[in-house]
Amino acid sequence: MRTYPMIVQGKLNNMTIPERNAFESEYNRRKKSVLIGYLLLIPLGWHYAYVRKWGTQLLCFVTLWGLLIWWLLDWFRIPSIIKRYNDDLAVKIMTEMSIIYGK
Repeated sequence: MRTYPMIVQGKLNNMTIPERNAFESEYNRRKKSVLIGYLLLIPLGWHYAYVRKWGTQLLCFVTLWGLLIWWLLDWFRIPSIIKRYNDDLAVKIMTEMSIIYGK
């Protein structure tokens, strides 16, 4: 099972099974994949757009990837970039569900 941020874990423990299933379903539908991140980095360098960091994506294009230095560094950073996006997504989904379920 995936490890969620602590705030999400705490709220999941207080949810009913159907609510947890709804959370998992929504999270699995919207989460991003490290493999896709790498596939977008290799030929196109679109991995920042994949995680909706449009400003960083534009900066990369304008600077030609810092003469490929960013590209090389991002090769090692893709897992953490995707994890950060997915952690933020889990918190966002939990916030949305808290509003819906009033918890």
